[in-house]
Amino acid sequence: MTPLEALILGCIQGLTEFLPVSSSGHLLFASRLFGLRGGFIDFAVAAHLGSLAAVLLFVRGELASMLKGMQAKAVLRLAVATLPAAAAGVLLKEVLIPYWGWQLAAAFALTALLCATIPEGGKRQWRGLGVGALLFVGAFQAAALVPGVSRSGATIWAALAAKLKRSEALNFSFLLAAIAIAGASILRAPHITKALRLHPESMALLVLASFVSSLCALYLLRFLVLRLKLWLFSFYLLALAVLSAVLI
Repeated sequence: MTPLEALILGCIQGLTEFLPVSSSGHLLFASRLFGLRGGFIDFAVAAHLGSLAAVLLFVRGELASMLKGMQAKAVLRLAVATLPAAAAGVLLKEVLIPYWGWQLAAAFALTALLCATIPEGGKRQWRGLGVGALLFVGAFQAAALVPGVSRSGATIWAALAAKLKRSEALNFSFLLAAIAIAGASILRAPHITKALRLHPESMALLVLASFVSSLCALYLLRFLVLRLKLWLFSFYLLALAVLSAVLI
């Protein structure tokens, strides 16, 4: 992979990781459309390191508060909300991958629906959620294992439906994203290490581009969620759904 390709891939991955358009859906769309395999996928996985660094920086205040206060209950709540996605990832990994264009199209259309019907939220804080609400949000994150279903879009929608404040829904979604990205990076560590060894310059540029674009996406997402403007992405997602059904 050339430095220019690494720069482009890093920017695309970073932007689509946090904006409600599904980074995995974009990756699958590109790989199926252009017949890309193997090394391309490994580079895309490595780009998540930049996204992980960006989201950790973005929620550093929340993390510092949890660590300073040794809030075991908060950590436990995050663990409970992560359970559905972890279980689905282990038990249904192959089942969740769309093999036909219409399946990817349906997933993009579902994300468009979520963006178009974003709830207003309420006044609750995520630290006060019960087990039922935590599993509810976690189930939406599990659904986002299907390429085309946005993790940020799904978890923010579910958190707002559970009557969280908009800022709290964002923080909760970002914390869940950090756990998910960290877990995926650990599982793919051998592939990332191999790519780093073979292409150090491209890898460095890839991660840097992903980091910068992820930060931009996080700030833009916060701006749009606080103003309930996620419906703007629905048109783009519906266009992607049509292209997926027609071209793949």
